[in-house]
Amino acid sequence: MKIKIFKASRKDKPEQFPSVRFYGNKTSYAKFISKVIEKLRPETFLEVFGGTGVVSYLVSDFCKVTYVDFLEFCCTWIRSLISREVNSVSWKKLEKLAEVSPERGLISRNFKNMYFEDHENEWLDGFMSNAWKMKKSERDIAISSLIQACIAKRPFGAFHRANLYFRKRRVKRSFNNWITWNRNFKELYLRFLNEIKSARKQGNVEVIRGDCSSISLDADVIYADPPFVSKSYYVDYLKLYHFVEGLSRWDEWEDLIDYSTSLKCLSRKIYPEFKKANAKDILNELFKNCSCNAFLFSWASDGYPEPPWILSKLKKRWSSVAVVGFEKHVYLRGKKIELLFIAHEKADKLFKF
Repeated sequence: MKIKIFKASRKDKPEQFPSVRFYGNKTSYAKFISKVIEKLRPETFLEVFGGTGVVSYLVSDFCKVTYVDFLEFCCTWIRSLISREVNSVSWKKLEKLAEVSPERGLISRNFKNMYFEDHENEWLDGFMSNAWKMKKSERDIAISSLIQACIAKRPFGAFHRANLYFRKRRVKRSFNNWITWNRNFKELYLRFLNEIKSARKQGNVEVIRGDCSSISLDADVIYADPPFVSKSYYVDYLKLYHFVEGLSRWDEWEDLIDYSTSLKCLSRKIYPEFKKANAKDILNELFKNCSCNAFLFSWASDGYPEPPWILSKLKKRWSSVAVVGFEKHVYLRGKKIELLFIAHEKADKLFKF
């Protein structure tokens, strides 16, 4: 399998798109993917395993988009960036939300000494009790801004460990994240609010919380970017982001917590897993059931199933499949190659890399 390799760079991130800290995000080469899709001239586009939604964000400039992800905080995020009515919110009201009074509520009760300090938990409780009363379009923006602030204040940008001690430990550090960890929530909330304000645009986008087995896989072009799976481990997005997922489901969060877990993670009963044991079955169903002129698929060179398996499955549906690679630097893992499969009857002619 011959692959042309490009170097992915943060400099290639869409200028207007907010800075995001989601694992596996495609912001460094989303413009490349968008240009490939634009060349196919679709009227409708479907993105499954949507994540940051950066591809949907770009593609919404030239066609109708359906965005799908099983995590509500991701759906909230994309709704905050694209709307049919961009002028339907009060930015002054959203800014004023940063002046909330602290409260002792859900977060203070359940997450003491786990992710944030007591006074920060109380600020979050006060913020959420006020934000949840806002109309939906404003609430989506407020919670998306807060979610980015929460992720920025976390060691490794995630909630897979209850390691507040790591942030509080007074040791010499070789990286400067410690400064951001200790900025107050008000400052970070306003920073990300301004980023969303700059990025927010009008577009024809339908946002669906679900997975590829629960929706109609019908569009001119479909793009899928599943969570990373290898032979030895998989990226568990629910475990990484359960806290911010809870923020996005505030009114039901306490009922969704699995109290048998040390992290106070959300119950697995309502969140499908994508891992080695079921990856082939899920992908087989995805490839078999999709109805589209072109299918784009992102996968890691060291992923499981292996890239040759992916290629063979796609070639059963499409006579031509082009493959391109992007070299990225991944924290603690060094260089990594991420692949983009482009399945289309004329892929070899349309895309000569």
